[in-house]
Amino acid sequence: MGSSHPKPEFDSPWRQLDWNRRGKIEAQLKDFQLKTRNVSRLRILLCGQVGAGKSSFINSVESAFEHQFTVRAGEASCVKRYRTYTIKNGSSGTLPFVFNDVMGLEQDGIHTEDIISAMLGHVKEGYEFNPHKPLTEIDVGYNNHPSLDDKAHCLVSVVPANVISQMDESVIMKMNTVSQRANDIGIPHLILMTKVDEACPLVKEDLKKIYTSKKIKEKVLQKMAQQSDYHPVWESCSFMAQDEVGWQVFRSSLRERSRASWCLEQWTPKVLQKRVQRRD
Repeated sequence: MGSSHPKPEFDSPWRQLDWNRRGKIEAQLKDFQLKTRNVSRLRILLCGQVGAGKSSFINSVESAFEHQFTVRAGEASCVKRYRTYTIKNGSSGTLPFVFNDVMGLEQDGIHTEDIISAMLGHVKEGYEFNPHKPLTEIDVGYNNHPSLDDKAHCLVSVVPANVISQMDESVIMKMNTVSQRANDIGIPHLILMTKVDEACPLVKEDLKKIYTSKKIKEKVLQKMAQQSDYHPVWESCSFMAQDEVGWQVFRSSLRERSRASWCLEQWTPKVLQKRVQRRD
C-alpha cells in the first residue's frame, strides 16, 4: 500500500472571515471619523525588509479604494525618503488615514533609531535616511516639536510569507527592537504577512483558502516564534484592485481587532488620547 499524503488544508478555517461584507466594510472605512483634537488622520507606519511588499501594499490600498489600478509608492527617487501617502476616497477627498514608508531593514539599511524617531514624529517629510548614521536632533530633517498629527498611531511590520524561515537575524532583531519600543510608548503593532500566494500553492489557486491552509498557519507559527502579534494578509499590487477576494481580505485586515489591538473602530477620542498621553 502506498502512503497517503497529508491534506494541505484544515477541514474548517483557523480564522473566521465573512467574505460577503465588501460594501459594508468599505463604507465603514470611508465614513470613519476622528474626533480627537489635534489629530486629523491616523498615521500608519510601515517597516520591513527590501522586497517585503511595503510599497506594493500601499499601491494596493489605493487601488482598492480607487477601484482602479494605481502605482504611486515605490518610485526610485523615494525609496530612501520618508514620505506620507494619502489615500483618495473616490472623488470626495481623502480617507482619514495615511501611510508612511521607510527604508528597508537590511543590515545596511535603516537604523532602528530612525524608525523609532518616525514613530515619535521626529522625522520630517522628505528626509533621506542615511544607513551610516541615524537622524539626530541637530540634523535638518529632525522635527524637534512634533504634533500629534506627526506621530505614528500604528506600527505595521511587513513580512513576506515565502521567506520567513530565511529572514536574516539582523532584520528580526530590528523588528523586535522596534516592536518593543512601540509597546513601551503605547503604539499598536500589527504584523502584515504578504506574498502568501507564493508561499502556498493552495492559496495561489484560491485565495479563499488562506485561512484553511496548513502552510499559511505554519508560516504564522514560524513568525510568532520570532515575534508575537501576527495577522496574515494576502497582498498583490497587480491583483488587489480587481479581485473581490483580495479586496475583502485587505479591508478586513484594517477593520478586525487583532492581537495587537488595532482596529479603526477602537480609535475613539478617549482611547486615542490615552495612547497619546502614554507617549508624551
